[in-house]
Amino acid sequence: MSPELFQLHIAINTIGNWQCDGWDGIIAYQPHLVPYISEVLAKFGLQHLQNAFDEVIAIFPDFITFEDDSLYCDMINFLHNMRLKVSDERLNAYTQEERQAMVTKYQEKLNQLDEMTGPLWGYGSPRDGWAVIFDYIKK
Repeated sequence: MSPELFQLHIAINTIGNWQCDGWDGIIAYQPHLVPYISEVLAKFGLQHLQNAFDEVIAIFPDFITFEDDSLYCDMINFLHNMRLKVSDERLNAYTQEERQAMVTKYQEKLNQLDEMTGPLWGYGSPRDGWAVIFDYIKK
């Protein structure tokens, strides 16, 4: 597959999944897309989304990889609900205050990213969010 076709694949899946579940849904349930999204946003000329997406991903500790495994599931649980227990020792080393700060920052950055994305990819936006894809294909 060509790099352009792969980028198109990532973009289509990102937009479609965002329209269904928002950015949190992509990050939580589509971890195989996450490593490629930043670069694709840049390629599609969406630097403001790329920067906001990168700010969300920067919240994740360096030892987290975006693979669908138990560590990643622990990380998602860690960020989604303070009452959920996680098994990874490195995540459990965070204090309740540190965890709460990460959870709050994650939600704030995620909300900002969703707000920025809505006018571009939401229903009622140009071509109901698919204009960026059609423009890319025309090139």
